[in-house]
Amino acid sequence: SRPCLKKDFVQADATHLPFKPQSFDTVVLGDILEHVENPVKVLNQAGIVSRRRIVLTVPKDERLPEGQHIKKARELDKDRICPTINFFSESWLRSLVILMRWMNYRVILWQFVPAQAWMNWLIVLERM
Repeated sequence: SRPCLKKDFVQADATHLPFKPQSFDTVVLGDILEHVENPVKVLNQAGIVSRRRIVLTVPKDERLPEGQHIKKARELDKDRICPTINFFSESWLRSLVILMRWMNYRVILWQFVPAQAWMNWLIVLERM
């Protein structure tokens, strides 16, 4: 039998995706935003290339008080191969998602899901 997946893969900068607008029905950002310098730009690019929805998973981290995201995260995770540079509080994450409204996206799911030893936010945005 033939494999159902195409074997062409594209490696690209998440802040400058090489795809036409609305190229994909769904864009999945699974544990990505905490590892990038500019999560707003990455989410914006996902909104551009998505035709219908964006699925996000972001670790919920209780180690940091509100407002101490990037600086403290870098100190705690600096020795990892792909360090976490953003820890998002619920209010910061909600602010980030609210920015997607100008691209006509709305939240259709917001919940916690277990992920190994921690909890992840699972957020699904849908184009209105």
